[in-house]
Amino acid sequence: MTTKTIPLAEAGQKDLIAFAKNVCGLTLGFGELSLVKLRAKISECGYDSVTVEQAAEQPAAPPPQRRSPIPEFKTAAAEPVATAPRSRKKKKSSGRLRPRFQVEHPPAPKKLRIIVARSNEAGGDEPVKCGVNGKAMLIPRGEPVDVPAPYVEVLENAIAFHYEQRDLGGGLTELVRREVPLYPFQILGPSPVAA
Repeated sequence: MTTKTIPLAEAGQKDLIAFAKNVCGLTLGFGELSLVKLRAKISECGYDSVTVEQAAEQPAAPPPQRRSPIPEFKTAAAEPVATAPRSRKKKKSSGRLRPRFQVEHPPAPKKLRIIVARSNEAGGDEPVKCGVNGKAMLIPRGEPVDVPAPYVEVLENAIAFHYEQRDLGGGLTELVRREVPLYPFQILGPSPVAA
């Protein structure tokens, strides 16, 4: 490493901080890190210039190699596969188009029979708006309804936070948070109607 002397007015912040800590023995607070304050502290110690250590110059790293935009894939040598000879007879067409691929649909969600309770708050008799993956449903209150299981899960997770103020005595109070179901409901069981 080599050292270099720089006038105080030309030194950078990192150089001034290192010089103030290492040479002057100053302990710097967060508010003392501006260039003006650093220069003033160092000049109070009796210095007009700063001695800075510089690392020896290293040869420049070679530029990174460019990758081709299209990756090259290695392919395994294909082995011949024995196949059964084809029959030359033409099959009779039934006239209907058959799908080339068999598509499997996920099973329909299980339905549950529930009752959403009415409430004495504003809108307590109106149906509950509930949505799953962009599909919405209005669930009437106060009567048994068959609802798909994902919508029941949404109702279970719909909670509101109510805060109560408790007196601790001596003029101190405490706020206590309670989780309350937003739409109280009861599960009556699986839907008797096939989903």
